[in-house]
Amino acid sequence: MPPRVYFDTNVFFDIFEGRDATLFPILEKMIRDGRVEVVVSEVNLLEFLAGNHLPAFSTGVARLFSIQPRWFYLTGLAKREVVFAFDRPRRVKSRLPLADIYDWSALLPLIVEPDALLSIPDLSIPTADALVAAYPKGSIKEREEFWQAELNEVRTAIRDELTYVKSCANILRKLVASTLQTNLGQARSLGDQILENPDLTPAFRVEVELTCHVLAVNDPRWTRNDFMDHIHAGMFGYVDFFVTRDGLGKKPGLIQKVKWFDNNVRALDGVAPYSDRLRAGFSDFAQRLP
Repeated sequence: MPPRVYFDTNVFFDIFEGRDATLFPILEKMIRDGRVEVVVSEVNLLEFLAGNHLPAFSTGVARLFSIQPRWFYLTGLAKREVVFAFDRPRRVKSRLPLADIYDWSALLPLIVEPDALLSIPDLSIPTADALVAAYPKGSIKEREEFWQAELNEVRTAIRDELTYVKSCANILRKLVASTLQTNLGQARSLGDQILENPDLTPAFRVEVELTCHVLAVNDPRWTRNDFMDHIHAGMFGYVDFFVTRDGLGKKPGLIQKVKWFDNNVRALDGVAPYSDRLRAGFSDFAQRLP
């Protein structure tokens, strides 16, 4: 099986929206030669669909689906990891597996309403028109507003917690308790297991640690980009390469956050750094691909 690669938002748009027209032919040849397999999340897709009013959207859809990517359901992954690690009854009842890799037909029922599956037959292909019919112009804005509301809620909650708890480890334990719907005393030992082994719930650990890292400063400025970065970073535990250019310019970004996470979490726990999987932009990925 070829190594799997995940593209963060900026590089994903460079390739499939054609912001850099040289990249897609290079990726296409890599796939054709069996050197790599692309994994795309439904979060990638929803961010892509926010541009469904743009002239290049149809071409972008054609590019994306021509490479037959594999699909990953990223929404809720961090909490799903905690449930699957510690809550067997809920795990058994879960409609979702922990981290399956899907083809498009298997992903569709997770992201589209049943009536749309019946009324928009071209969704199975899919065509750009079918995707617009399933996600009309403006509908993604509603989803983004949901993310913004969740961002504000999480940001406020964690910032307030840091004021009193003053420890990311204790915040992690409290979030475990909340996810498992139990008290802190019962969840403490479970949180400690996560703290001892970053790979037990990799998306949960990286999301909590990076959020604390951003907010544990005077006058924290945690933006929607930070929020989405931390969701995308959950993919580090499930692919061979993670490609982003966020942080290549003058402004620090996800690249610097991952290095901080390696130095302050993974190195201390004696596990391989995520930097081994990180590629700083498409050219870095292409040059270092075996």
